Parts: sequence; C-alpha cells; structure tokens
Amino acid sequence: MKKIILGLLLLPAPLALPAAETLIKVAAKVGSEIITDYEIAQMGRMVEASMSPAERASDEGKKKLAEVKKRALDRLIEQKLIVLAAKDGPPGFKEAQTQGKASNNPYLPGSVEVEEEMEKAFDEVRKRFGGDDAFEAAMAKERLTLPELRNKMREQKRDEMTAGRMVKMKEREFQPSLRVTDEEAKAFYDENKSRFATGEQLDLRHILLKSADEALARQIMAKVRAARDMKAEFISQCKRHSIDDLTREQGGRLGWVERGQSEPEVEKAAFEAKAGGLAGPAESAAGLHLLLIEGHKDAEQKGFDAVKENCRNLIYQQKIQKRLEEWVEELKRSYYVERIEG
Repeated sequence: MKKIILGLLLLPAPLALPAAETLIKVAAKVGSEIITDYEIAQMGRMVEASMSPAERASDEGKKKLAEVKKRALDRLIEQKLIVLAAKDGPPGFKEAQTQGKASNNPYLPGSVEVEEEMEKAFDEVRKRFGGDDAFEAAMAKERLTLPELRNKMREQKRDEMTAGRMVKMKEREFQPSLRVTDEEAKAFYDENKSRFATGEQLDLRHILLKSADEALARQIMAKVRAARDMKAEFISQCKRHSIDDLTREQGGRLGWVERGQSEPEVEKAAFEAKAGGLAGPAESAAGLHLLLIEGHKDAEQKGFDAVKENCRNLIYQQKIQKRLEEWVEELKRSYYVERIEG
C-alpha cells in the first residue's frame, strides 16, 4: 500500500447514481457497510474528469488512470475502515457514552457543517447540467427524487468529511513521535540532490484546438502576431476557441513547465521559440497546440540551505504516510473485511 491515505483515499465519493436498470454487484463488505462495483467505476470516472484532454491522451495519463482503477477497491475499503473507526470514537468513548458521560464524538463533523457542505456540492452538481430542465430530466431518467439525491449526497459528504477529519486527528496524534532532525534532512538531501535540481523552464500559455482545425490555427496565430498586445489577444483567442476546459478561462495558463514534462512535439516547438514569442501549431495526441512563451529560466541545482525545510517536510511526509498505513493495517485486523470475487 503506497501513498494512499494522504492521496486518492480522500477523494469525494461519487455523486451520480446508476440508472435503475443497471445491475449493481457488491464488491466488498466492510463491517456493516458494502462497496459496489459501481462505486469503483465512478472513482475512475472522477479522476478522468479531473484530467485535461492532453493529460488523458498522454501515456502518463493513461497509466495514472489504469492505476487508479486497479487500486480503487483498496482505497474504498480503507476509507470505509477509517469512517468505522471514527464512528467508534477515541479510546474509552463507547464506554463513556454507554454510561451517559460522553460528550460529542470529536471525530465526527457536526450536522450543520455537513449540511452546508452538502448544499455546496448539490449546487455544483446542478450547475453541471447547464439548467434546471436538463437537471430534472437527468433525475427523471435515474428515477430519482430530489430528497433521495440530497440524502445520498448528505451521507457521502458526511463520510468524506469524517474520513478527512479522522486522518488529520490521527496525524496530530502521531506527530510528536515523528520529529525530523537536521542530520536526517542533510542525509536526505545528499541522497536526493536531483530532486532539488530544476531543468530549463518556460512560462507557457496554450490554445488547444482539434487536429483538423489547421486553418483556424493559422488564423489565430496571424491575429495574435498582428496585435499590438500579443498577450491580450492570445488570451482573448484562447477563451474563444480553446477546447481545453481546464485552462480556457485562465487564458490557457500552464505556468512554468520544465523541459521533459510535456509532449515531445509541443516541447520542441516551445523551447525553440524565444521568450515573449509564439510557437506552434504543434500537434500531440490531444490536438493542435498554439503556444505563448512568457518567461524562461535556466537549469539550477539548489543548495542544502535553500531546501533544508523542504527536506524536513518531505521526510516528515514519508514518516506520517508510513505510520498512517500501519494504522490502517491495524484497522483491517479490527473490523470485518470481505472481498467478494466476480
């Protein structure tokens, strides 16, 4: 189990429900809770939706998505275990509760807090449909009433918030025993110098078009080159034409991109251009990229003093990750877990 607790484990649970005719199979039982194959599929869809078209089309993106789907059941089991542990409360809580001496369970979010977060999530879901008519049509197709949807989202949000709160409180509990010394930080730096070296970087914006839109690409480039303010025109053209939903409204802003992090064709065009200039169209699996280069940085090796605190934080994250993983393994021995094959 690697890098689960602090990563995708706490992804929000899927908010959509399957069509009524879909056959849902139980994939696992955790205590009195069940995990369905539909939840596993939805986790993959959530991650896919969070990726840009370029990332989804890249080999790295496909690898990431395959890994998420492969580990989805493990992650869902772990989240269920954490929620069960949170509901049981701190040591001695159940006994005190039975005797009427316990206050509120500190691991659980309050009802008002859950309701506020559920309403935010509900509004986000409604907005995705682009209008009330489309939203109501989707509800009718799923044979789902508004109260049913709200109740489902409320329980999902409660579990999400509970797991997040529980992990944070366990981290605070473990923290005093996981301190990092200066000697550990220096040894980490010496063993990982390459992690603190940056390659040549460019500050980029891009406009992503379909591969068939070569004529449109030439028109856009001509308009940008002819403009008095190239950056303003590039941003305007991006908001009008780019098919990259994640960057379009930010004027195609990609930020600083290091050599070796982009598609080869796109990188070649960008790094051959001068800062302040244009590059492209360059074609990748995602489509045609038009590029605006806003800045340039040379490669750099940072010294230990400059990254000392970063080293300490990285070591701490390794330590807390390992301790949280050990804790989840303990939970697996404390609660009933059954994987259901087929």
